[in-house]
Amino acid sequence: VLDDTIMVAQVRQREDYHGIADLYFDIVRGYDHIPDLRITWLRSLADYHTENGRDAEAGMCLMRGAMLVLNYLTQ
Repeated sequence: VLDDTIMVAQVRQREDYHGIADLYFDIVRGYDHIPDLRITWLRSLADYHTENGRDAEAGMCLMRGAMLVLNYLTQ
């Protein structure tokens, strides 16, 4: 988790919106086996989208997190 956080901080300095969003998404996929961390990183990605005026993309991240919670609760 610490390595991912450092990597995001380094990439954010480049101000490459799509590259940063892709990095967040790659991190999210890397935590398939740890739902809590996956939701945390989805929330971080949603916050990043919101900061950049991409509300639809932020909403999709939050919906994905909600779907993960729903799947967990129904299993």
